[in-house]
Amino acid sequence: MSIFIISLLKYINNTTSIIFFHIAGIVINIMVQMMPQSIVLIPSFIFILFLFRKLPSLVNQVIHFAIQLALVYPWIHYHLFVFEWDGFESGQKLYKGFSSSIIEYLNYLGGWVLNSEYTTYLAYGTNTYPYAKLIDIILTGSSILLLSLLVYSTWVSFRGIKISNYININIIDNDVNELTTQNILIVLAVINFSCILFFITGMQMVSYHYQFLAPVLALNMSLLISYEKKFKKLLASVLMLIILLQGSFSYWRAYSEYKKPYATDIGYSEQFTNYITNNCNADSAAYILDPMGLHFFQSSKSDHDKTSCGKLILVLRDHYAQSKIVRWLLEKNYTKTDMKFKDYLIWSSNKEL
Repeated sequence: MSIFIISLLKYINNTTSIIFFHIAGIVINIMVQMMPQSIVLIPSFIFILFLFRKLPSLVNQVIHFAIQLALVYPWIHYHLFVFEWDGFESGQKLYKGFSSSIIEYLNYLGGWVLNSEYTTYLAYGTNTYPYAKLIDIILTGSSILLLSLLVYSTWVSFRGIKISNYININIIDNDVNELTTQNILIVLAVINFSCILFFITGMQMVSYHYQFLAPVLALNMSLLISYEKKFKKLLASVLMLIILLQGSFSYWRAYSEYKKPYATDIGYSEQFTNYITNNCNADSAAYILDPMGLHFFQSSKSDHDKTSCGKLILVLRDHYAQSKIVRWLLEKNYTKTDMKFKDYLIWSSNKEL
């Protein structure tokens, strides 16, 4: 995305460098193949060139079309001549949820999903108990503040655009041949605002679909503060508050996951395998109990000379304190052991442990 922005701005600043026009278009093609949601960059790219009166010559447009066709031809060939359409069931994404695009955009800005331990697209995340409500307020507040800055930045950018006769769009009081801060803000605002197409089409979205906007938002905020000198201190203070709120949660989350890792995390799974192998014989098996249920985890790979641990139940301290059902199930059916692994309490069906 950064390469696309740089190439686009270089071309707008100097239309004789036609190579940057082609680079920008090729980068969009690659991005769309990797993340289809970035297809909104295509209409925004065309509109920006039209707005700044920077459309390339017809020859270069034909050449660019040929380049794009060559890049997507493998996909076209595969779907026309190789793919078996008879057994295909469409997972249609359009017109499924007009509100999801807005909610997930705010989610992307504030990182709400990071406060959820279980979501549709996340097997497990960060357990924020007992600070869930406080963190919800922090992330929601930072999301609203960042959205407010983006709305203000969009207004600042678009107030320099005049529309007459519905199709005659001009940038007023600004030289389109000079790459000024306002012109860059207009480019960034158009790219960001193009996401409204997700709402119009009712496309089903999740927060990470907006990842391609990261360089756009960062550059937008930086330029806004330098451009709006009248409110520079206020805008900088709001931006610093957003960074403080989201940064504090990020550091707390990293520390929390270091102190209270899941046994299934990469690296810890092998550690627990060694732990159970060193302490229990081959008849022992470990299960993980959480608010979502009981799940098989590991069997001991030791020999039969070790103690039989029976059925081991691992439960995080936070889950034990958080769920009455978890506590009831453990206390009724299992015995708490002296065994310890990270932040897990370990219970067993073997009453003698």
